[in-house]
Amino acid sequence: MNLRCRSAVFGLAALMSLSGAGPLIPVAAAQSAPTQANFTWMSIANWLLEVGGTRIVINGYISRIQESDWAGQGTLGADFARGPMKPEAENVQRVIDAVGNRVDYILTGHSHFDHSWDTGVWAKATGAHVIGSKSTCLQLMAQDIPADQCTPIKGGERFDLGSGLTVRAIRINHSGNPETQPDLHDPLELASVPVPDATTGGLRPGILEDYPNGGGGTAYLFTFGDPNQPMSFLYSDTGSEFTFDKPVIVDGENLGSPATNIAAAMADAGLSTVDVSIEGGAAPLAKLITPIAREKAYIPNHWDGLYEPFFSGMPYEWSNPELEAYLANEGIGLFPPCQYMEKWQLDASGVSIVANNEVKQRLGFSECR
Repeated sequence: MNLRCRSAVFGLAALMSLSGAGPLIPVAAAQSAPTQANFTWMSIANWLLEVGGTRIVINGYISRIQESDWAGQGTLGADFARGPMKPEAENVQRVIDAVGNRVDYILTGHSHFDHSWDTGVWAKATGAHVIGSKSTCLQLMAQDIPADQCTPIKGGERFDLGSGLTVRAIRINHSGNPETQPDLHDPLELASVPVPDATTGGLRPGILEDYPNGGGGTAYLFTFGDPNQPMSFLYSDTGSEFTFDKPVIVDGENLGSPATNIAAAMADAGLSTVDVSIEGGAAPLAKLITPIAREKAYIPNHWDGLYEPFFSGMPYEWSNPELEAYLANEGIGLFPPCQYMEKWQLDASGVSIVANNEVKQRLGFSECR
């Protein structure tokens, strides 16, 4: 595949050097501007996005590390694992087969186990190019993924993904209170390629081991369609209401605050509102993002726990009365899922649910929980 890139930087990130970035991003052949986008929720913060001829997976964590696998230290009890582990590659492949095998790009929201643990399996199986934090790229190199298959980002980059689809990377802080949850919140990056266990070949999934958050987190702003009046959606899977207006500082480098970085991405895209926000976090965070993004519709993200078995399906119904009341008061449409592999479509008429029963049945899921 030929490699070319239409990337740029905006906002604070325009001052940063991209000399450490990987090779250029493969861009699909030119096509007519798409008029719709499809979003499929694959549990937790895992998504399949389809816009025109471009297919993107975000995160892709299908394996399930269990609570018993942790040494029980830190905010989530997940600072350190009891030992090295490997992804459940067969289970991941079953999902890859169910959704159609072809993936052009994999984006990671951050580098914790529940986001990037299975990224290497997807990358090997599909050949997709990965865009994520420096830590994500180093994790992949430890799994024998070529360095040039992953582009590390700091936030502020703008990429043309083909099919008239543009994505802007937005550096944000990870969830948690830095005063009481520094292991969860503080923006930690790996300094080098993790060393797999000599016996098992596994890595250590702890958030203070081989799977730190990767310098906080990354949100993504997508635009497509008519360049003069694009449709748009915002994706985020973490965020802290405690530090929303505080800069993300990684190894002494100021990468801007989530508030200023989201606003800079919106300005760069020429947007005053987004059509839909796929958003992780509860009402306190939504109340900070919405005045900037002014989304028309909201799809909840990263709310269904961490440890429930994937193939058992959605473990419980989504419910967040405070967030529901806030969105209703703001006139924002709410679209919670009823099962894993729920699918939505965004087009000129707004957001609607799309039947996805065939894929659900392939994975043993009922239509709704």
